[in-house]
Amino acid sequence: MIKETSIDDVRNADAVQVISHFLPDLKRAGAVYQCKSPFTNEKSASFTVFPRTNTFKCFSGGSGGDAIKFVQLYKRVSFTEAVETIASICNIVLQHEEVSEDVKRKQDYKQELFDLMSLASNKYAGELLKLDDAHWVKQMIAERQINQETIAAFGIGYAPADFKFLTNPIIESAKLELGTTTGLITSKDGKTYDFFRDKLIFPIHDAKGNVVGFGGRRSNEADGPKYINSKDSDVYKKSSLLYGLYQGKAEIAKARTAILVEGYTDVTAMHQNGVEIAVANCGTAAMSPVQCGLLSRIANHIIICRDNDGSELSESGQFQKGIGAMMKDINILLAANFKVSVMILPEGEDPDSFSRKTENAKEYFLNKDNHEDAVIWKTMKLKNRAANDPDAISEMVTEVAEMLFQIKDDVKRGHYLEIVRKLIKQPAKVLKDKIQSFVAVAEKKSEVSGSADNKDAEKMGLP
Repeated sequence: MIKETSIDDVRNADAVQVISHFLPDLKRAGAVYQCKSPFTNEKSASFTVFPRTNTFKCFSGGSGGDAIKFVQLYKRVSFTEAVETIASICNIVLQHEEVSEDVKRKQDYKQELFDLMSLASNKYAGELLKLDDAHWVKQMIAERQINQETIAAFGIGYAPADFKFLTNPIIESAKLELGTTTGLITSKDGKTYDFFRDKLIFPIHDAKGNVVGFGGRRSNEADGPKYINSKDSDVYKKSSLLYGLYQGKAEIAKARTAILVEGYTDVTAMHQNGVEIAVANCGTAAMSPVQCGLLSRIANHIIICRDNDGSELSESGQFQKGIGAMMKDINILLAANFKVSVMILPEGEDPDSFSRKTENAKEYFLNKDNHEDAVIWKTMKLKNRAANDPDAISEMVTEVAEMLFQIKDDVKRGHYLEIVRKLIKQPAKVLKDKIQSFVAVAEKKSEVSGSADNKDAEKMGLP
């Protein structure tokens, strides 16, 4: 079995070098490379390789992806064979490791799922190319100013209204179980049909570039939720993925900074406009520990940038969903030892719209003068909500103390404690006592967990 580190080396190989090995007519055309597609009988060159994103796109057929995907399609070989082919072309020494038959079986099964999702992604991409400019999807793409390079980099496509667009070919290839497992196919009353229909499609990649799920956006005239997502599967777990991480991980690693936004088009617009460190957890749900772990490998600073819908509080006096999610994210990110900032956009703006209208967007989003310290920002929001209500003030002090408790570095926590106690006009002892109460609860939970673990160990005869 080829080691993951070697596969990563192959993924990072120069796509132009790899593809030109098979397509000698590939020539530079400005910032990209082009030639006639090897997959269709087109008359003019539309097959494009994008050096910036290290990807290709066949604009006559719809296929696209990285160099590994190109070799798979061009040579009609498996993933492993494509990796070995590229390694040979680029003089990459592949390292192998021995794995058990059970592990190999599970890895092979996952690869089958990856291959099916990749096939679906390419079919969706091909359908997008067939649409005329009057179609609602093409209109939406034009309104969002999503260009061809971004469409290629993110694999954006279209799921037609046909109930059997994927279902029939999947059944014909004897992969119904895989189609159901991945959520591409659903069933009701004994009938099977496509889950995504008449949707603008956003493929979701894992950190290694495998397509593992999809987000589907309905038209503005259609009923139902604005977005639907693939169901959780053996390769897709929403709380374990970040949209845009695969495309942006190199830039995030360089800057040691990531900008956390809400949705798919926030990410695509920011990347297109030079802010290639944007990622999304796709919705207003708070970050998960797994998502924090993905970012902690390449970044130490997170800037939270949510939509600014205007009103912060609901009629009941609670924070609106977006603000509430930011509040939770701050605690979770502090606990993961990140430096955390917030960026508040002008009222009525979101990262998508604002990045498109802002000149030198990258410079603006990374400018420290446009950020606020998350701890101070949250403290002030809680203070302003509490106003002069004694009960609300007590609750505010508890929430501020809980936030400070998340900071594990004593020096850092002490620094913030001095700042926030002055902001909320509370004695340091009050905050310290509150923090200590959270410490005591955490220790108690740890003891209970440890006791349970010890009992389990005793049952299993472990030392």
